[in-house]
Amino acid sequence: MKLSNNPVRLQSGDGIPITQTNKALDVNVVGGTAEMAQKVQTHVNISFATTTAQTIIAAPGSGKRIWLTRLSLMSDSDPQVNVKITLKSGTTAIETIRGATMVFDYPEHRNLGDNEAFVIQCATADPVIGGLDYYVEVI
Repeated sequence: MKLSNNPVRLQSGDGIPITQTNKALDVNVVGGTAEMAQKVQTHVNISFATTTAQTIIAAPGSGKRIWLTRLSLMSDSDPQVNVKITLKSGTTAIETIRGATMVFDYPEHRNLGDNEAFVIQCATADPVIGGLDYYVEVI
């Protein structure tokens, strides 16, 4: 979405100019004023034991993408085993990881493609558990 070429000056409730913003904020400009609303972070639990690709977050719709902020995965076998897992944006592999316990904090977010689901596929049918924190962004 393209806004006008006129600059928008933002200020906090104390009247202090805002010179930097976090990408996790939406800015809605109405009548020359800016309104900032924080995006809602969502959590989803992960649990599977199959080699079939698992859709963890469904595609959010055209013009939207998923921002991953934190991902934790671990073997739920006793004893734990190293598992090889491919992370995907839709059908495109974005990373393959291996380990018994893995935690990824994405300070700059890991962005998926436009209208693409977040999918995980394990190379073996070992049980895997974990969790994922994410936002959905309008692009």
